[in-house]
Amino acid sequence: MRNQIWEAAVHAFDYASAEPPITKLRKLINNGRVDLRSISPRQLEQLVTSVFRDYYGCKAAHVGASRDGGIDVLLLDSDQPLAIQVKRRSTPETEGPAVIRELVGALACRGLRRGAFVTTAETFSRQARETASAEPLTRDGYEIDLYTYDALRSVIDLTSCPQRPWIDLVFDHYLSPEDVALKRAREAVGKGKLGQQNTHLDQTLPNSDA
Repeated sequence: MRNQIWEAAVHAFDYASAEPPITKLRKLINNGRVDLRSISPRQLEQLVTSVFRDYYGCKAAHVGASRDGGIDVLLLDSDQPLAIQVKRRSTPETEGPAVIRELVGALACRGLRRGAFVTTAETFSRQARETASAEPLTRDGYEIDLYTYDALRSVIDLTSCPQRPWIDLVFDHYLSPEDVALKRAREAVGKGKLGQQNTHLDQTLPNSDA
């Protein structure tokens, strides 16, 4: 009887103040038992680290702290890391342009050009979106992605698929059309879909390990 009481207490703890394993937290969010706005800011940062690690299929580090300088997560998916700032809003408010300017400043201080702002707010204002895509920023090579509550939920739902069908789409985004075609041809050769007559293609394709 005592064991049953303890088990019930463990499953009923406050998710906003405790630190449950992120994998369990992801399942609870997928099942609709926990809302993104009810968890702590640190839990949200850890959740984003886990989810985006799976989404991009790369290494990710949670670097958020009291003096993180505006960067909470780093994704190492290329020679130019993706820096993410995470904000947990308790209400479905609107993010303004000030948070985008803060993110750009944090990127500039670290010599980075790729960033993402992930929030549990419902939307970004028109001024915020215009700031993220402003011509002076894009001209200098800045890329800023914006994720609202719904967008983050979509990524969480998508990464719950065991097959991870989005991985090729993510990586193909960074390849030229010619590289994508070569990649597809190599995959087809590897699976034997081109038949014996086309196996010579594998010898002409660039070696990805070179």
